[in-house]
Amino acid sequence: MKVPWRIESVLLITTKHFALKYMRNWGWDFHDIREAIRGTYKIDQVGKNKFEIYMQKSGFKKIIVIFNNLNNELICISGAEGSKRK
Repeated sequence: MKVPWRIESVLLITTKHFALKYMRNWGWDFHDIREAIRGTYKIDQVGKNKFEIYMQKSGFKKIIVIFNNLNNELICISGAEGSKRK
C-alpha cells in the first residue's frame, strides 16, 4: 500500500499509553519504531487518517497509528503482539 508519509522525515509521536505499555515491554525507543515501520510487511488503512502497521521485529507486532498531514506527524496510539503473519 502506498502510504502518505516518508518514514525518514515524518515526526514520530507516541501516546503515554503506547510508550508505557508497549515501548517499555518491547525495549524500544524512537529509532526502533522508525526501523520497524520501515520494514513492515503489511499496512491497512482503517479510517481516513488511521493505519494498522504489521511488522516482524523480535516477533510479530502491530502498531496502530494516526497520520496528521498538516504537521507531518505519525502518532503511535496503540499496539499488539503475538499475532500470526497473514
